[in-house]
Amino acid sequence: MTMPMFPDNDQIALIERSFPQLLSVTPSITEQFYQRLSADHPDIFRLFEDADAAGQQQKLLAAMTLLVTNLNQPTLIDSYFQALGERHQQYGVRDEMFTPFTETWLLVITACLDENNASIVSAAWRQLLNYVIGVMHYADVGKAQTASAPDNTADSVLSPHIADLLAQQQRLITQLSLSASREPAAQNLLADLAELRLVSSALQLALSDPQSP
Repeated sequence: MTMPMFPDNDQIALIERSFPQLLSVTPSITEQFYQRLSADHPDIFRLFEDADAAGQQQKLLAAMTLLVTNLNQPTLIDSYFQALGERHQQYGVRDEMFTPFTETWLLVITACLDENNASIVSAAWRQLLNYVIGVMHYADVGKAQTASAPDNTADSVLSPHIADLLAQQQRLITQLSLSASREPAAQNLLADLAELRLVSSALQLALSDPQSP
């Protein structure tokens, strides 16, 4: 398998600019996604039938938010989505299911985007999701080559400490995203931001020094 290229800087900018718009839609972008997946690919949706719908939507939002907010840290993306790919295999997700997932996400977001640039933004998202799927297919995260990563960026294996920090970041980013999209003036947003900064700082330290406590 040829590893898809990481999005270039122009594509990253398009993705980052489009994400707040996608977070602001009603019903939520993740709710629309699972509704479409259920209608178009019921065989795949059966994997989620026993899961709490709101919880599943929040997990997808958290993963997408972590992805978009860390596009300048491809090593972190490699580590997180490699681990996520391994968990999906345990849940019974087969490789051929990733394409319908991607196409469904692209159909939903394209319908929510500004018509003037929907096609180029959708293409940027496709490039990113193809890259992520490539990472999730690999058994060894070290095989995932990140075109945009600096030459001195070392491959990293997700340690239990980093995995715990990532889980905290995922939870906090989800809370922040929901607050920002539903209640932009919410008072607890500042507290969420402060806690997120602390977790992100600890995450950066762990990534740069895996031996740190």
